[in-house]
Amino acid sequence: MEKGGIANICIVGAGNMGHQIALSAALAGFKVKCTDVDKDVLQKAEQFAAAYLPERVAKRMGTKNRKRILRIP
Repeated sequence: MEKGGIANICIVGAGNMGHQIALSAALAGFKVKCTDVDKDVLQKAEQFAAAYLPERVAKRMGTKNRKRILRIP
């Protein structure tokens, strides 16, 4: 997806706010990269996304395109 010339989004900081921003952008169709200097915070964000996204996709966005964007098998 590209809106206003923006196709990729990088979020620096995967804490409470950062990982929510990354999820929102991914659900909107952008290619998203989220990073953090604290490996534990990044791992927690990845675990949250892994649990949250499949459920979200199944409920409201069950298209193949969304699954591909979110890298869900």
